[in-house]
Amino acid sequence: MIRRPIRLLAVVMLAAAGTLTASPARAAGHPTDGLAHWRGRIVDERGNPLAFAEAVLYLRDANGYPSGMVSFEHTDDNGWYEGSVVPGRYVVWFTPYAAQPWGGYVDEYYPNTHDPAQAKDVEFRADSWTRLDARLDRTSTISGRLTVTGDVPANYFTPSVYDPKTEASAAGAIEEDGTFTITGIPHGTFYLTFSYYDEATDSFTVRYWPDSPTRDGARKIQLPRGRELTGYDMTIDMTG
Repeated sequence: MIRRPIRLLAVVMLAAAGTLTASPARAAGHPTDGLAHWRGRIVDERGNPLAFAEAVLYLRDANGYPSGMVSFEHTDDNGWYEGSVVPGRYVVWFTPYAAQPWGGYVDEYYPNTHDPAQAKDVEFRADSWTRLDARLDRTSTISGRLTVTGDVPANYFTPSVYDPKTEASAAGAIEEDGTFTITGIPHGTFYLTFSYYDEATDSFTVRYWPDSPTRDGARKIQLPRGRELTGYDMTIDMTG
């Protein structure tokens, strides 16, 4: 899964780099209440509004990661949001979760990253407007078939993908016929793995695509934005 900040008031889960802009926003009148005001629009890769998506502000913890939500705003039917916050420097996170609960689009930090370590703070000044827009891309999928020789059924294995650079990951399930589909994946460079835990022997089996017990022998998969990649088949020998 993509590493996400801890949410204090609402729970958000999944959701690729888009286009974000940070610039002063024009508004009717000049605020004088001592608060910082922010607004913007969240759209998909085609510019269509994402209703009930969220723009979220976080502080950083001692390790530099976003933690401790300060404020969040939902978008309206036209993708616009607006709010006020105590002036300060915050990490900005955009998530389509409320609009697309199980993976249609991928969330991201400002500016255009899934990696919280790469997120940049935005300064919100008192009595002024800051505009922050986001263009979120659709997630991708990987599918294929796992064949297992031996006494272990293929659907006992769990297929998953992992990007060591961004720590993004996603997992799926294998059907009885060995077919699988992993959904909700952001763009990036991933390893595809199949794992199985044997409770009787307390042993854990992991195989990397296309056929390796270690990452050194694995092949990376380049996953573009909003694509469906098929044909990632693999055979695992469990007769030994």
